[in-house]
Amino acid sequence: MKRRTIALFGAGFHGLNAVLPALLRLREKLDLVAVVEPAESNRMRAAQAAPNAAVYASPDELFAAHSPDIVYVATLPHLHLPVALQALAAGCHVICEKPLAPTVEECETMIAAAHRAERHLVTMFENRYLIRNRTVREWCLSGRIGRVEAIHLQHFWPGPITEPRRTNLLNASGALDCGIHYLDLARYFVDAGDWATIHAVGQWFDEPDLENPPHITITARLSNGPLVTSTESMSYRIAYANRTGDRSGTTSLNVIGTDGIIESVADGVRLRLTDGTEETQTDERMSHVDEIPLVVSDLLTLLETGTAASGFLPMGTDGLHAQRITAEANRQARASRNG
Repeated sequence: MKRRTIALFGAGFHGLNAVLPALLRLREKLDLVAVVEPAESNRMRAAQAAPNAAVYASPDELFAAHSPDIVYVATLPHLHLPVALQALAAGCHVICEKPLAPTVEECETMIAAAHRAERHLVTMFENRYLIRNRTVREWCLSGRIGRVEAIHLQHFWPGPITEPRRTNLLNASGALDCGIHYLDLARYFVDAGDWATIHAVGQWFDEPDLENPPHITITARLSNGPLVTSTESMSYRIAYANRTGDRSGTTSLNVIGTDGIIESVADGVRLRLTDGTEETQTDERMSHVDEIPLVVSDLLTLLETGTAASGFLPMGTDGLHAQRITAEANRQARASRNG
């Protein structure tokens, strides 16, 4: 496989602690040539973490010196669009952290720019690659549980604790900052297109100044039929953890078909069929540093062979569909607050 070059845009909390070490794990097939970060303190930390990479304060400095094959965008969401457009114009493929962009219109602009540039635009939905989620998709698409009628998801955790990171993320996407992963998984499990209907309400608990709700419940229908309910919370346990940093929470999944069900169990998922058959798939716990290389490697295979090895590399259109339900659900939740 040809060794590709990549530049990282954004060495803040996530970029420095998750993305950068994840990219360094791929050094045998991917050369991290540069990091772009406007904050001097972050640039200094990035230089220490990746001493072989050049560190720049602006995209202009990077593109004056390098022509990387790939640009990884790990900036704050409001910068995703301008950074991606500049990278695509420079001939780079782009991997973008979720959300793809803060608005549906910006997502559409990015997708159109990638199409014009004939470059790939990837959305970092790394949860697709976890063994348990790949197994759920296989069970659904192979017809093991018959026709999938309903998908129920719950993801409860406190979210970021420290300020201003907590307020910044919650004002951007509310509980769906992380919950957007689970909205993508619902489509992924059944190979769906877009969302047909969306209904949502939210709750703010003791954070009334937040624009979007830290707790939201969504009832929606996918274009290929299944009903989806999703409850996402960045308030769970923070309510009694006194904001001490306890990041524990609970996640649950139930998929109901005409011939069986899929349900989450400790460290995995279980299949139960109407004929009495049961099957369990366990999974190991992984961090972002473990997960991100799976998506990047899939893109590298696509560039090398013309086909992504997984068959489900999350592209810009996946980011668009996820942002469409995120934006509409938050809009309805804000309206429900006033009503």
